[in-house]
Amino acid sequence: MIVDAVPRRLSPPRRVVALACAYPRVTLVFALGLVLRAVLLPGAFGPDFHIWDLTAAATLHGQDVYAHPPLDLTRYGPYAYFPLYLYLLLPLKWLALHSGLSYVALGKLPVVAGDVGVALGLASALRRAGRDERACATGVALYFLNPLVLYNGAFYGRFDSLPLALLLLAWNRLSSGAGGRSGRLALPFSLAVALKTFPIFLLPYLIARLGRRRGGRLALATVLTPLVIALPYLLHDARRFLYIVFVYDSTKGPRQFSWQVILLNLGLSERAATVVSYGLLALFALAIVLPFALRSVKSLSLLPPPAHGDWPLGPTRGPTVQRASGGAWGDASPQAPANHSAWGSTGMAISNMVKALADPYVYAAVVFTLFLLLSKVVYEQYLLWPLPFLAVLAVRDRARDAVGLLVTLSVIGLSANQWIHPFGYNPYPAPWLNVAVAVAAGLFVVGRVAANACD
Repeated sequence: MIVDAVPRRLSPPRRVVALACAYPRVTLVFALGLVLRAVLLPGAFGPDFHIWDLTAAATLHGQDVYAHPPLDLTRYGPYAYFPLYLYLLLPLKWLALHSGLSYVALGKLPVVAGDVGVALGLASALRRAGRDERACATGVALYFLNPLVLYNGAFYGRFDSLPLALLLLAWNRLSSGAGGRSGRLALPFSLAVALKTFPIFLLPYLIARLGRRRGGRLALATVLTPLVIALPYLLHDARRFLYIVFVYDSTKGPRQFSWQVILLNLGLSERAATVVSYGLLALFALAIVLPFALRSVKSLSLLPPPAHGDWPLGPTRGPTVQRASGGAWGDASPQAPANHSAWGSTGMAISNMVKALADPYVYAAVVFTLFLLLSKVVYEQYLLWPLPFLAVLAVRDRARDAVGLLVTLSVIGLSANQWIHPFGYNPYPAPWLNVAVAVAAGLFVVGRVAANACD
């Protein structure tokens, strides 16, 4: 990791100074980012932050905010997450109430901590990849100084950076050769899911990476951790809690940056558009589960660990894939044609798709981008999810497609809100912005899968 660049025997203050001297450009990016956040913190905040403020206040007074939300659901919406982030807000709200300090600033501190965590994770990922300090500073700046990140976090008060920081920590451990040690991944990954559920999209990939036994333990931890955290609310009113967390948002029709809003503009009823949306979400679920489910079939076991040991899938069954010169995965072994003839082009297509996404950062970027393409609801904070992984690809691989998508999401995501709306906002973005997001997302996903599968 980046902190390993200085001796551990030094005291914490001296280690910070030593790190600043060892990474002056990264330190400059951090300093500038923190100054910008200090300016934005005490200013305005978004409606979501206001809801969470009222939710924390009601919780301090003993109210079950899932069974009895503090605001009318038909107008404002509830706190629709597992209560881990709420637990983080409670001491800050109590401090604000008893000290006179501004909760607008205090309530955003966890968000700033998440931003810092993502930035550190990016620097660590790029250092592990052998990139120099200038490249690390560039990767950190792509996220930490990103206007969309600053707007959603320090200005608005959304907390998507917190699960992203934990997810990036797990991903860095995965890519550092800890792929066979589920214990090192379970805590950050399960906590990320407990904060916001979107990291669970990557669970099938992790199970495949770890193998059935270790992957099963990780899956169990991922399911149990949020449930344990939510136990007081489940015991009080489980039906209402499950409705708020899992059902409430699923009843919404197409909105915000989803291209499916255009279906409504074309005259399709919201009910019919919702049916189409559910079909696309089913396609998304199939896309993230099917390749790894089919891999468990003996005849499709075409994925041994690469030479660097970064794909610990356990013992292979049936034919294996030989590694070709130049580092790409090559053709199947002499025994493979029998299985290929049995399964035909479908088996080869699935195999090639999994191979194409073997790199964990590529896979995370593709999955979150695919969600943006297929989801009926794409709020501007959703555009943050692939950004750290796109930043890694942009700097580590000098990938133009990652740079293009990162810039597209960052610019469009900042251009349609109640404060900044050069192209109109009523209260949805202009339709062509939704189409631009969909086209950019589709080109990235198709390009990544096709190009890598053909290597």
